[in-house]
Amino acid sequence: MKQLVIAVALVLLMVVGSLIWEQHVQTNTEKLTQLLDRAGTEVMQNRPATPLLQAYETAWQGLKKHWAMLIDHEYLLKAEELLIRIKMYEQTNKRDEALNGMAELTLLLNEMVQGYKLTLSNLL
Repeated sequence: MKQLVIAVALVLLMVVGSLIWEQHVQTNTEKLTQLLDRAGTEVMQNRPATPLLQAYETAWQGLKKHWAMLIDHEYLLKAEELLIRIKMYEQTNKRDEALNGMAELTLLLNEMVQGYKLTLSNLL
């Protein structure tokens, strides 16, 4: 009986931990997406988006340390590559390419979140 209680407690702890992790990833992804949206608005209005991209990069560097433990490294590397390209496009005034990169990075972030949401199919 004692072993059953311990097993149930561990499963509950894992589920609650996963839900907290999911909320953390979701919240931070929304913040990153908002920064990208604001940067895209600046690019569309022919204004420099460098400060917003730097804010994004700072936030990303802080999150990447924690996310690297549980999120596939391919996602993280792809996100870094896209950010580098976006910054390059923005600095060389290639608006369309910068906007496309921002849209692609937003999709990648959302895909990252969807892939790590706690669902029944993920548990099985």
